[in-house]
Amino acid sequence: MRRFDEIRLPNKQVVRWRFVDRENRWEIAAYRVPSGNELLMSVTGDPIQRWSAGGPSTDEFSEALGMVVLSAALRVQSIGSMVAGTFIEGLYQPLYKWRRTQIDENDPPSDDDWMGWDGDVPLGRITKQLHGLMKDRWMWSAHGPLTSRRLLPHQGYEANGREAMRIVEDYYHRLMRYNGMRGSRDEQ
Repeated sequence: MRRFDEIRLPNKQVVRWRFVDRENRWEIAAYRVPSGNELLMSVTGDPIQRWSAGGPSTDEFSEALGMVVLSAALRVQSIGSMVAGTFIEGLYQPLYKWRRTQIDENDPPSDDDWMGWDGDVPLGRITKQLHGLMKDRWMWSAHGPLTSRRLLPHQGYEANGREAMRIVEDYYHRLMRYNGMRGSRDEQ
């Protein structure tokens, strides 16, 4: 019997949606295999999953479903820079954990806003500019731990998110060395 609450993708992946009573909203998520409950993970190690207050006939639900399907179908695996099973040369692989930024429960995380972390130390934040003169460019802002000495520049813009991540991670390593410390993934 065919299910009407899922979309099957190549490589046996599946996107499913369901109403979660205790949350009073719809969950849309990608799974590794049709019969399992193991969520498909993004390059940052986060599950490919979205929530929608509106049901299947709403724009909000359609947008969330589209993002999950796109993320699952074009998933960048953390091992070997793979996109839909094809190796992409030159794509920067982050050294640290990057998570979608979420201010509070009323602010759903977005693929346009990320924070980098070295354990509990914030590396920095990257955000895709959606409007204005810098539209579609990624603003990066480097943070690091509280130190007495800082480096400049600690903020700027890049053409893509991966390059912005690289710059934040590089700034973090330089800042830590400048203050006599080391990041957990600094190999220099």
